[in-house]
Amino acid sequence: MYPCKNCLENFWKIKKIENEMVATCQICGYEVRWDYEKWYNGKPCSCGTKVIFKSCKMKQSKLKKSYYYTGYFKCPKCKKIYFSDKYKVINKINLST
Repeated sequence: MYPCKNCLENFWKIKKIENEMVATCQICGYEVRWDYEKWYNGKPCSCGTKVIFKSCKMKQSKLKKSYYYTGYFKCPKCKKIYFSDKYKVINKINLST
């Protein structure tokens, strides 16, 4: 995700409501909505099953790492996980460590 337009932070909570994705900024409450099917286009896993979007829970330990993911795709059949750079957050504070 891109930084919030209001507070310029990159601290989103993403959830799926029916066929719509909703990202809420955890700092200021700004919401972004988009159509799940148009955004994802139903890309299948290597086993042929459509993957499901899952949002990650925010933990303090993630802030200590150089990067973390706010969401990922998981295949319900073979349990394979796919990470996307779209959900990758780079901690600028910890780049020097």
